[in-house]
Amino acid sequence: MVRYWVIAPYSYDPRHILDAVWDWSFTNGLITIGWHELGNLSGVSKAVIRKRFLDEFDQEGYQSLQRFWHDIEVGDRVIARGGLKRIVGVGTVAGKPEFDLELGKKVTGGLDDNIHPNFIKLNWLACQRQFPNSAFRGHLKTVSELKNTQKHWPEIRNALREVWQME
Repeated sequence: MVRYWVIAPYSYDPRHILDAVWDWSFTNGLITIGWHELGNLSGVSKAVIRKRFLDEFDQEGYQSLQRFWHDIEVGDRVIARGGLKRIVGVGTVAGKPEFDLELGKKVTGGLDDNIHPNFIKLNWLACQRQFPNSAFRGHLKTVSELKNTQKHWPEIRNALREVWQME
């Protein structure tokens, strides 16, 4: 079963960095996230990821990292969000998660020192959509699953029908 993931390609503020990261991600067919301090997590169990994460950071981002490495599968759909109201792009997952520190240093184009070495290959489709309300309020984490039981699902689904053939 195809799952839908909402991923923030970068923090919403400052907006010019988010836009640069999104342009780079779209051009390179990738979605990336940070946490370079944890090293390469390919083949690492959920328990080890959790331990490494909690040794470095607080609980808040652990689930995003775990979802990225263990739950997102080839064929799943990704909705890249820019803030709470904007879809900047949509894509279909085309590969398994990978780690590349050198690639991660290129993501922000030198606009800041944030490194995004964890990435998944995607087949992106252009889709700029602004929503009149905070459609992604329940998706403030870096990576979260979008389910059809959520409040704004009908509105989001209708926007995505233009891009993907959905039932």
